[in-house]
Amino acid sequence: MPGLDLSSGGVQQAETVADALRGSVDAVYVSPSLRAVQTGERIAALSEVPLWVDDRLAEIEVGSVEGMDAAEGLRILDIGWDRWIQEGALDEPVAPDGERASDVLERFRAFLAQVEIAHPGDAAVAVVSHGGILQLSIPLLSVNLDDGYGRRQWLRNAQTVDARTVPGGLWCESWAGTAIELSPSASSPEEEALAGGGSTEVTRVGETVRRPVRPWTPAVHGLLQQLQKAG
Repeated sequence: MPGLDLSSGGVQQAETVADALRGSVDAVYVSPSLRAVQTGERIAALSEVPLWVDDRLAEIEVGSVEGMDAAEGLRILDIGWDRWIQEGALDEPVAPDGERASDVLERFRAFLAQVEIAHPGDAAVAVVSHGGILQLSIPLLSVNLDDGYGRRQWLRNAQTVDARTVPGGLWCESWAGTAIELSPSASSPEEEALAGGGSTEVTRVGETVRRPVRPWTPAVHGLLQQLQKAG
């Protein structure tokens, strides 16, 4: 597992989060970072639930900025983030040889889709990941946050975000312990029932068409992912 062990302060933060979540989660998913795993292990142990390591929760790859002087590296990353958020250039890398926002979103969406299948209904899942991927992905996928919310509200170590899945994406309930107030223009997207689904109820939500998960759905998703990889 990459990275360093939790510091003594990090251990205390992880234990505080684990105690706050005690008994309220059904599973824990963590990035492969050693500190994320160590944090997740404490959460899983206190709630007596399984822990899964998922590579899709890894931090955004910063390419040539890795190992660079901190001030210069942050300057370059700030430019990349501004291109993503202000210009909508999600297909550009955050830095030379770095990851594209569109790729980060693709892997985070795929992770959420798998979690929905594995934990249907009202299951609650704890996700231990990193500031960059969460600050980018959650606002872009949340129907009640603007795209730049995470750019303005940086997450610190052990701060939490509470979000739930809704038709069309995510709905953010709180960010770093602060409840998200519903803006007048933000509302959960409406579902429109479609005809022609046979025995399956099919709905349109925004620009997506949705149908209920069935036992064979994971196999269908796997086939579609292989087709996508093959072009």
